[in-house]
Amino acid sequence: MLGKYQYWLYQEQLDKKTCAKIVKHFDKIKHKSFKGKVGIKSKVNKGVRDSNVVFSNESSLYSIIGPYIDNANIRAGWNVDVDWNETIQFSVYNKKQHYDWHTDSLEAPYGKESAKMYQGKIRKLSCCVSLTDPKKYEGGEFYFSFGKDKTPIKIPEFKKQGSLLVFPSFIFHKVTPVTKGTRHSLVNWSLGAPWR
Repeated sequence: MLGKYQYWLYQEQLDKKTCAKIVKHFDKIKHKSFKGKVGIKSKVNKGVRDSNVVFSNESSLYSIIGPYIDNANIRAGWNVDVDWNETIQFSVYNKKQHYDWHTDSLEAPYGKESAKMYQGKIRKLSCCVSLTDPKKYEGGEFYFSFGKDKTPIKIPEFKKQGSLLVFPSFIFHKVTPVTKGTRHSLVNWSLGAPWR
């Protein structure tokens, strides 16, 4: 399925004003934030993931990132069949916070306990957006791991503010601990019918 490209990177596509506007939007609802959870049972596990998250269905956010996801799907040659997007997640990583190796794929399609529009679908494409000026934090590096050897591959270009990274949701990735400052990012998942 991967073909030639394992991820698609757009460097510094969103200007500083747009990034600041997104952060401001989430600042207004940060009282709804909670600790990021992991696994099919959605539990807090700080050994794997330590970050604060809040979700939003603000339509303007989908308008900003949607075209990049669609374009990456075509240009990378994946041509994945997706027909819905999950609620957008805003992640905040303060000093020592991180997210260890994981995939965004779930073990099974969303079931009846999920929102109706998610039922029977799986995560197929992930999109991450870097919102913070890299001069304002240290650490918080994004890594991928491909293939059997699981060699970590650092994606330093993604750290540039306004960059977007699109990749198949089954690929292993992580965010190293932030050592100074605060890192803000946006995450979204595109859904579709299970792989055939």
